[in-house]
Amino acid sequence: MKWYEVERLIPPCFRDNGPSSPFGFLYGFIYTPKRRAAIYRAAKVHDFLYWQGRLSGSGTEHLTRSEADFIYGDSIRVAGYPVIAKLHAGVLRRFGGRAYDKAMRRMRALCDYTYGDYLSRKLHEGNLSTSEFRRLTDEITARFSRL
Repeated sequence: MKWYEVERLIPPCFRDNGPSSPFGFLYGFIYTPKRRAAIYRAAKVHDFLYWQGRLSGSGTEHLTRSEADFIYGDSIRVAGYPVIAKLHAGVLRRFGGRAYDKAMRRMRALCDYTYGDYLSRKLHEGNLSTSEFRRLTDEITARFSRL
């Protein structure tokens, strides 16, 4: 699965925290705006794969942690920054495990057992429009019918 395929499955109500790093405050100083945009876009896809993408029915629940990390690096590499991708991939390999485990515990605490539960909760909270809810559920249904 490619990063742009995952990006289409991310609902507009999904909120990520950008690239989580203890040195994240330095991004404004060491990366150009174009590089930062590529990193933040990749981070959104990666955060989705670590969080709601692991729920059954999301269309990406079969991906492992290493595959999610690879998709993150690949999206930065495709944007034209292979050195940055290699650096970030090494950091993810070393320190991403704790976030990966913590994400599932948090989702269980919110009673998000399936992707449909997550979308329904966001719909009832008012963070997702009915049309977006239908679009996402239709796309996921179509993806499963092709399998």
